[in-house]
Amino acid sequence: MIKITKKEMCCACSACAKICPVGCISMKEDEEGFLYPSVDEARCVHCGKCESVCPILRVDRGEPETEGLKPEPEALGGWHRDEKVREASSSGGAFTLLADLILEKGGVVFGAALVDLTVRHIAVTDREGLEALRGSKYVQSEVGDSYSQVKEYLEQGREVLFSGTPCQTAGLRTFLGKEYENLYLVDFICHGVPSPKVFREYIKSVEKKENAEVVDFRFRMKDKGWHPSGLQLGTNTTLSNGKEIRKYPAMKDSYMNAFLENLDLRPSCYECRFKQVPKWGADITIADFWGVTKAVPELNDKKGTSLVLLNTEKGSRLFDAGKTEFHFRETDWQTATKKNPTLVRPAKRPSLRDRFFPELEQLGYDKVAKKHLSFGTTFVRKSFGIVSGKLRQKKLMRCVKVLAAAAGAVAVWCFFRRGKKN
Repeated sequence: MIKITKKEMCCACSACAKICPVGCISMKEDEEGFLYPSVDEARCVHCGKCESVCPILRVDRGEPETEGLKPEPEALGGWHRDEKVREASSSGGAFTLLADLILEKGGVVFGAALVDLTVRHIAVTDREGLEALRGSKYVQSEVGDSYSQVKEYLEQGREVLFSGTPCQTAGLRTFLGKEYENLYLVDFICHGVPSPKVFREYIKSVEKKENAEVVDFRFRMKDKGWHPSGLQLGTNTTLSNGKEIRKYPAMKDSYMNAFLENLDLRPSCYECRFKQVPKWGADITIADFWGVTKAVPELNDKKGTSLVLLNTEKGSRLFDAGKTEFHFRETDWQTATKKNPTLVRPAKRPSLRDRFFPELEQLGYDKVAKKHLSFGTTFVRKSFGIVSGKLRQKKLMRCVKVLAAAAGAVAVWCFFRRGKKN
């Protein structure tokens, strides 16, 4: 029976709920707005399937899926040659390139979409539907029944591409229990997943201030250009009265500040088990190529550049099938990911995280946003962090120099002492 005694041990992939043969596990939201499995113990038959498919437990047991993995990923950067696709994408349109290859064969693509202002995984079977899956959504998505749907399509012989966070693709892989040649798993370099509850409270706050309903929300806009820093990419809110609210740069949006400061991430994100290379949970990993300026400077034209990591031979075959539609250059994966540290390192849990959710409950979103998430507050906090890091680095270097000098002095003393004895 699956039991969550420590919240850092659950990523809400929902594999345990979907594998249960008697349906006694349901996903329920906690006080922070994150889903966790809840077991009806009276119905449980103690088959152990829920524990066997948990991707976090699989990693902790030393049982990752390594079949077909390359020792190191192949890395490349670039963009979709169709300018309209590139413009509509968060970075360079790599996801659309891969998804189109599956759709052209009559396949199915799964990904996160904003449905009635809730982020959910859905299936699409045509290019028109693909529009909903494009773009970043900085909220943890509800997997729902997508794992079971994926299995049904696979058993029908249709090709399937499933895109999600590393824990979601890993969860699907363990849920299926075997390798499917017609399944392609695509994840992304994940910073962490914010709370759906915080997003709901944010939307309510906007609606109250504007006296109008929010009908659409874009987490990232690059109409003012794309830059390797990423911070300039702002949000866009569309209201029922036709008004649009543009927050630019991203740090002017309180919701994005909570995400950038790691304040509203799921507990498991701070101890993520999927920060590893090679990545066993996905055939292909995609991301913004934040390090493009140093890694492959000719690829930075400020319109958006994708980073693509090919983790398996299957992933390479899929990309090769569409590479003529992608302008790209190959690069070293370690150099390419220097500005994407969350590939191999979890988000750092800030001390303010312990107060953030209790204060949200007691004070409400507006007061918490004013207190912790304003542009000025975030700017000062980030600046202080950068300066502190530099000072710590300088202090460390001074210590190294002092130790080196001391070691040198000891060596000289020993040399002369040995000379006197001789």
